[in-house]
Amino acid sequence: MPVREFKKSSSVTLTASDLKEHHSRYLKDVPNLKIEKMLRLIQNDMKGLDLDESLQEISKEFSVDPDENLNDTDDVTLKRKKEIMDLTFEKNRKKPGDPDFQYDVEVDFSQTAGIESSVWDSEKEDEEF
Repeated sequence: MPVREFKKSSSVTLTASDLKEHHSRYLKDVPNLKIEKMLRLIQNDMKGLDLDESLQEISKEFSVDPDENLNDTDDVTLKRKKEIMDLTFEKNRKKPGDPDFQYDVEVDFSQTAGIESSVWDSEKEDEEF
């Protein structure tokens, strides 16, 4: 599948959606993020990065830091992070028919994990509620 007119400075998101639209017959079930990762790999190769550096950069770019406050991000970044979380959820989800699927699993989190403090806990309480 040719990636025409793709340059070092091209938008990976736009190119991915163009590719998916043009080759919808083959790419309809492939998530945009997977296409974007592959395009970013091509782009990093064009920039001269070696494979290991490129894979580390892509892994960092296409992951969500659990300590990151997504309330402070812009809408585009938030949408991208949500797409990444959705893709990760679907990848890890256990469905009926999977070998290790269990129906109606109950977990008591009150005693096992302990209480974690968070930045959200230390902020001012909203007294309007």
